[in-house]
Amino acid sequence: FPELSDKINEFTREDSLTAPEESETTKQPEAISVAALIGRSSTGSTDMSVARFTIQPLSASPNMSLTSASEIILVTKGSGSATLGEATHELKPGSALQFPHGVPHSVIASDLGLEFYAICSPAYDPNDVTYH
Repeated sequence: FPELSDKINEFTREDSLTAPEESETTKQPEAISVAALIGRSSTGSTDMSVARFTIQPLSASPNMSLTSASEIILVTKGSGSATLGEATHELKPGSALQFPHGVPHSVIASDLGLEFYAICSPAYDPNDVTYH
């Protein structure tokens, strides 16, 4: 995503690693935390959302798909893998991966843990999630 390099650098600057005060940080199962930076719950945006995910070492997100939203993840720290449909992709800092709407996916952290930004368009809506 060369055309997005300035935005990617903006998101990975040390001073951008803290969620805005009005942002709500939610805990998924204890091993996953999510900070909503832009979106329905933090800024009211319905066009797109940006959230920072932190997955603790050797933990995984649930296998899920989004009915109408597409999602891109940009890895900033740690390592792991993502399962997208039947394919598995290695994740490390600088990795970017798209999860098309309707395709089951999950993310697994290595023993280093994993941090990434998730960008959804339209904005993430919990009613749009299907768990597999």
